[in-house]
Amino acid sequence: MAIALIDNDLEERLADEAPRDYQCNLGPDGRRRDADERPELCRGTVKFVASKEYMHNSR
Repeated sequence: MAIALIDNDLEERLADEAPRDYQCNLGPDGRRRDADERPELCRGTVKFVASKEYMHNSR
């Protein structure tokens, strides 16, 4: 999670905005302990949209 790379004050403020039942401790590998049990964390998708200029210049 990128927030962990930012200063501790910001991390605490953002964590307060999440509902208590969504918060979870991290395992020794730095991942959420429940990451494999939550579909939004282990089966999510991302859509990247490239501009026409990017597609034209990538050839």
